[in-house]
Formats: sequence, C-alpha cells, structure tokens
Amino acid sequence: MNAATELAKFAARLASAIGTSGMRALAQFNKHVINHAVRLWAGRVPHMAVIEHIGRRSGRTFKTPVMVFRSGQSVSVVLNYGVHSDWVQNVLEAGQARVEHRGRHYRLHSPELVAGDDDESPLPSGRRSATILRASIDTEKAPI
Repeated sequence: MNAATELAKFAARLASAIGTSGMRALAQFNKHVINHAVRLWAGRVPHMAVIEHIGRRSGRTFKTPVMVFRSGQSVSVVLNYGVHSDWVQNVLEAGQARVEHRGRHYRLHSPELVAGDDDESPLPSGRRSATILRASIDTEKAPI
C-alpha cells in the first residue's frame, strides 16, 4: 500500500474514534494552525493539493490543503471533516475552484458529493465511511 492509502486509512480510523464533534474541533485547529504550514508544500507533493476557493459570504479568497486522488481528468477529495466544512460548501455553491496539484494548476468544475463506498472510491474497501467530493479538472493556461 502507498503512503496516501495508509494516511486515508489512519484518517478514517481517527474519525471513527473521535466522532463528528471531535473531527469538527480538529478541523478548526487545523484551519487556524496547521494549514498555514501545510499550504506551503501541499500543492507540490503526490496525493495532496491546495484548493483555492471564494468564500460564499465574505467573497474572500481562501486556500485549503486537502488529500486528493487524481484519476485522469477528475479528482476525488476525501472529506474527513464532513460535508459541512466551509471550503466544501464554498466549492459546491460556486460550482468551481482552482487547484494546485504536483506543481500544476487546474480549474475544478462540476463538483459532486459521493459516498465513500462508491465503486470508484479511491479508498481501500473497509475504510470507505467518509464522503468524497469528486470533480472534473482542466489544466489552466496561466498560473494561479
């Protein structure tokens, strides 16, 4: 198994162990502390990406590091913190975002939520309790 699969398995076990409220608390800690450092390298390494999205209320631009699995012209993002995360709601409402993955920039469009136990899930069977945001991507001509 590769490192991304192991990380996904660990995240699924952690989510099961601490529950929804614990994951939301962890998400808030990551949002204000950890993400600032992770954003510096997440867009350049395998199975990580930085999603740039516009706040649906504030209109501000945000950058959020995520774990991503790419397959052809689509990406799947494991939603360990649930579908109510601000960035998820922003992307779903806008219907698009920008993504930096492995040093390349993409336009993300047509996002949809799918069950983690979907046949095309990037997660190993037995660890598919998380919901996934799946979207199409196109290569951008100009960098972000």
